Amino acid sequence: HMTVFADALAERGIPHRILGLGGLLSTPEVVDVVAVLRVLDDPRQGSALIRILSGPRFGVGLSDLAALRRLADTLARRGADLTPLAPEVLARMRDSVGPDEQPSIVDALDRIRSLRPDSGLLSDFSPDGVERLRGASGMFHRLRGVLGGPIPEVIRAIERELLLDIELAANETRGPAGLAAAQLRSFLDEIQGFLAVDERGSLSSLLAWLDHAEETDELMPRTEPPEPGVVQLLTIHGAKGLEWDAVAVVRMVQDELPARPRSTQGWMGYGTLPYRFRGDRAALPVLAWEEATDRKALRSAITQFKASVKEHL
Repeated sequence: HMTVFADALAERGIPHRILGLGGLLSTPEVVDVVAVLRVLDDPRQGSALIRILSGPRFGVGLSDLAALRRLADTLARRGADLTPLAPEVLARMRDSVGPDEQPSIVDALDRIRSLRPDSGLLSDFSPDGVERLRGASGMFHRLRGVLGGPIPEVIRAIERELLLDIELAANETRGPAGLAAAQLRSFLDEIQGFLAVDERGSLSSLLAWLDHAEETDELMPRTEPPEPGVVQLLTIHGAKGLEWDAVAVVRMVQDELPARPRSTQGWMGYGTLPYRFRGDRAALPVLAWEEATDRKALRSAITQFKASVKEHL
């Protein structure tokens, strides 16, 4: 619900900032950066590409996005020189891929950059759509050229290519431009912290870490001082040791605190094997630590909330 409250604050022109990686991953500018990283890492990330193409940077319309999908289907039936493949070759290709695997629109976007303007493969696209898609294809081509460098430099290049500095400066509802840009700086700080301890330091391992953080929300905000005139949004688990003039505890409803498990796999889920099934179960303590942690964090948050309310009565 972090973005729900952030959007409500933005509608009222109230400066705000989300603390912690879990919250940062829901902010629009960070979502766009991560989407580009996904496309650069995996040509099957069509949904991430759609977000970038339909977003404010390129603004590709629905009809041109549908045409891009049809182009991907067409290219899947042709060779590298764009000549149609023989039926027996197509049959072998169909047998070699999974039933859910679809032609890559990422590859189709790359092909658009090299097609002649009068190519029949572009007949389904609008002239404006072709221009916008060529621009997007050029952006990804340039970004692939910097993939061999440090990941923080890749992220900075993505920010420049997406014109995020201009967008943030123009979006006054997110608060001062410097405050909005701080979300990206905080995200980059978290990335550098991960790379400092990750042995591989690859883009794939980074994205896996981000997926884990988004799914479990286990990564707590770093201790940061309150900012005058700014509403800071964070989970109660990350609020220890921080002081504010006023504290509000929201969404104290059943099944949200403590929350229901996000996964329905039960003990079949990753990292959730019950103790009694483990080979080292005899050496493991039996502690209700999750419930104790939730209760302690909730008690601390409510205490601060009560103190804030008393000051205004």
